Amino acid sequence: MKKLSLFVVMCLLAVCGFAGEIPTKAIKGRVYDKSTNEVLAGVKVSLENSTQSVYTDFEGNFTFLVSGQEKATLKFSSLGYSEEKITITSSFADIKVQLPEL
Repeated sequence: MKKLSLFVVMCLLAVCGFAGEIPTKAIKGRVYDKSTNEVLAGVKVSLENSTQSVYTDFEGNFTFLVSGQEKATLKFSSLGYSEEKITITSSFADIKVQLPEL
């Protein structure tokens, strides 16, 4: 009986732990040079008002994970380019970002 009680308590704790998790959504996209339309590698993509950031790969692609937010503002920055901000709402499809040179 004691083992059964312990088992039930452990199951309830596991269920409560999963119920409290915040779903994560992926924002995917590619960054280009606005004048040449070439992909840009090494662009920093950061979530505004957060310490989270990622960098674009050699093909200009990035994937950013945001948790449980209706909208997110991403900031794009790279040496020699103007900083851009884009607010993403509930539709988290692939996005195309073009950075203008300074």
